[in-house]
Amino acid sequence: MTQIIPAGMNSVKVDETVLEEEYQELELPARMLYEKILKTGKITLMAGRLNYDGKPVGAPELKRDKDGFLFPVSAVIEVFINGDRYLFELVRIRLGAGDYILTVRIYCSPENLEKAEAFLRLSTGQIVSVKKKYSNVKSVKELFNYIVKSKAEYSVESAGRASSPMLIIDSNYGLIPENLKISCTLDGKFYGFAFQREFDGYSIELKCNYQNIKEACRLLESFDIPTRKNSNKETVSPLLTPLEVGDYHWGMVGGLREVKEELRHLVEYPIKNPSLYKYLSLRPPKGVLMYGPPGTGKTTIAKILASETASIFYAISPKDINSMWYGESEKNIGRLFLQARKHVEDGQTVIIFIDEIDGFYADREKMGEVTRRTFGQLCSEIDGICGLDGVIVIAATNRYSDLDPALIRPGRIDRKIFIELPDFDARKEIFDIYLKRRPVSEDVDLEALAFTTDGFSGAEIESVCSRAGYLLIKRCAKEKGLQVTELLGRCLDDLEITMNDLHQAIDIIKKEKQG
Repeated sequence: MTQIIPAGMNSVKVDETVLEEEYQELELPARMLYEKILKTGKITLMAGRLNYDGKPVGAPELKRDKDGFLFPVSAVIEVFINGDRYLFELVRIRLGAGDYILTVRIYCSPENLEKAEAFLRLSTGQIVSVKKKYSNVKSVKELFNYIVKSKAEYSVESAGRASSPMLIIDSNYGLIPENLKISCTLDGKFYGFAFQREFDGYSIELKCNYQNIKEACRLLESFDIPTRKNSNKETVSPLLTPLEVGDYHWGMVGGLREVKEELRHLVEYPIKNPSLYKYLSLRPPKGVLMYGPPGTGKTTIAKILASETASIFYAISPKDINSMWYGESEKNIGRLFLQARKHVEDGQTVIIFIDEIDGFYADREKMGEVTRRTFGQLCSEIDGICGLDGVIVIAATNRYSDLDPALIRPGRIDRKIFIELPDFDARKEIFDIYLKRRPVSEDVDLEALAFTTDGFSGAEIESVCSRAGYLLIKRCAKEKGLQVTELLGRCLDDLEITMNDLHQAIDIIKKEKQG
């Protein structure tokens, strides 16, 4: 059967034009097609297959004929004909000893459809396929409801690699098809819908008889509901949204000199100079765990590593992963790592930061069924990035002893780095980092502040500096007899954080620590 996505359908956004034909033999059709390609155009690439992202990968399978002519029987071939790009895909399927089926697909722009047809012996009774993308989940829900409520005769099957159809439960719209094929008859006309969930929306493929293509296009277009900006119902999962880290640098972290140096050797330098480590056969760790008391800068360090290496940065936590719906937590993990692999194929590096990892991966004796399945999925994904340079998992926890040994064994998250509370010199350095951004009086003594804040974390020292600023505003407004909103112009010249402001802020934080 020949499938065509027709050109000229401006009302529907056609991702690509695809011609497909199936042959009950292998060698003769493959050779004839290849000879015609050689005579007609210029081959610029030959690979083995198309990956999940539609990119050519691997090596082609070639066969030598009796006359010595070498031609592909399973390959992806990029060809330019009169300046236009065509992609030929040959897929060989073995039926038995010496019996094969050859499927040939041609991908091209819609305006080159007629030229592409010349490469295949097309038959009558063609089936048309049109692909359209919906960014709004409400569009998918209304189209699905239309099919279900039309009283049509329909059959359902899986639309992807999964063995069974998949429906998910959306918090706003209820049941949504995620991996589903529906073949139905609407008003006496055959339609085949394939729903597939993607990272940035839904892909809908509609098959129908050629004479019904205009009605099919109008049907798809009628359910295209634009996504409204700032809509409460249409939100992007933080799990699949990279975080903009901005200009983070090592000068933002006080103390921790040995920790910073070790992390630069484990993460930063291998990304910046990979050839050195490959020459020495040194493979950077797939996972790094930072553990220690809260507020010691673990999240900041992860952001610095992403900024210094210009890596795409994903920051997730238990609330982003865990779901009340069966199987959804594992799928969240899979979607995240699949997206990371796509970034790597595009030549980028990725850092996945898992904060408070103890929140969903504690000891297996304490896990429920859902957590245990999600735990296994994460371990599997980390194992899967072996050999995939460019993806590093950085995890953080305040409760190292609660973690399951299987997660932090060598080969997974195998490097453990303790982030301790800052010592005297580190506290002095942290005060200097946060106070040099603010106007301070001459009486501020960093050594005295560091001595007074023994046991404080870096986050608590930052809070001291911020609290001192608020206390300064209250004090100056009271001294000048003004409202805070009236502290403008020359009044700002007199604003300076004093040692007394900082001592008051320290006392406040100490009381909060004591509960």
